[in-house]
Amino acid sequence: MQLLTLEQVLKLHKRVIEQSGGAMGVRNQEGLESALAQPRMSYADQGLYPSFFCLLCQLICKPRMTMQVRGNSEQ
Repeated sequence: MQLLTLEQVLKLHKRVIEQSGGAMGVRNQEGLESALAQPRMSYADQGLYPSFFCLLCQLICKPRMTMQVRGNSEQ
């Protein structure tokens, strides 16, 4: 499974904003970094998510997205 880096996510965000409008910038840089690190977490040299499906379920079931973009988040 190939995971996106912080740099790739920020470039993708910039492209989306340029095409669709919205505020540039990330409200919570540490939260974004934490969200990107989560799939890479491991214990005893084994990943916490044995499959893409397990990772996807964990990300979807979170009550709120960690990354909130300035001007585009729910209050």
